[in-house]
Amino acid sequence: MIDLKQWASEKSVKKEIIDNKGKLYRINGYLDLKKNDFDPIEAYAYHIGCRINDMSLNSIFLEYYLSFPVTYELSVKTKILESFKKGIMKSLPNSILKDEKIMKKFRVVFGASEPASYAITAFKKFCVEPSENNEIGYSVFDFGGGTTDFSYGIYREKENSRKYDYEIQELESGGDKYLGGENLLSLVAFDLFVQNKEKLVKNGYKIELPKKRGNETGFEAFTDDTYEAEYNMKSLMESMRNYWEGNLEKEDIDKGRISVNLNS
Repeated sequence: MIDLKQWASEKSVKKEIIDNKGKLYRINGYLDLKKNDFDPIEAYAYHIGCRINDMSLNSIFLEYYLSFPVTYELSVKTKILESFKKGIMKSLPNSILKDEKIMKKFRVVFGASEPASYAITAFKKFCVEPSENNEIGYSVFDFGGGTTDFSYGIYREKENSRKYDYEIQELESGGDKYLGGENLLSLVAFDLFVQNKEKLVKNGYKIELPKKRGNETGFEAFTDDTYEAEYNMKSLMESMRNYWEGNLEKEDIDKGRISVNLNS
């Protein structure tokens, strides 16, 4: 499952995934998950925690700040915080989990938006620091894989603080939850399928409906939300990505064709 961010933001969209042994799992929408349901984002957080928390290297982290796309709703962000908290805790050693004094310091909380977080990182990377009488304005346009976000604000010295030297005040932010590179690829892949739908439908192939076109009708004959339909969408997207980036074989380029494996 490679589109966790998009799946979570859609809130109630169900998913089908297959593990490496071929077993099929049906997953409810993110906000519809029950207490004991498999949570892909919790599993993702667990794997992140396993990579960064290592007792043998004296490397255990107790504070986590998550950044989010500007367009995420509060209910989704709150749920992601809960999933990350559960997943990260599972990655911590038992000796840490059983120490109440240490665990009182453990927290997973909201950080800045993704574009504002980038601004903070860029200022630190390039050693840009505001002086007492010199505030620095910033603006970030983040064209990502799933969303497009923007943020602008002020970077200034932090007054009367023992913990922080500087602060960022985000004056405005916004975005489009469907204007991202992966979503554009899905639209191109879908149009390619539609152009060849007679042959593909005749052979039993279906495709997932792009998120941007989720409210449209007239495509019911060849769209579905099954694993096979999602697989076909991803396969076409990867083929179009190779075409877009110029990574096709010269013979295919000369003949104006792409090769793709589909499931029926």
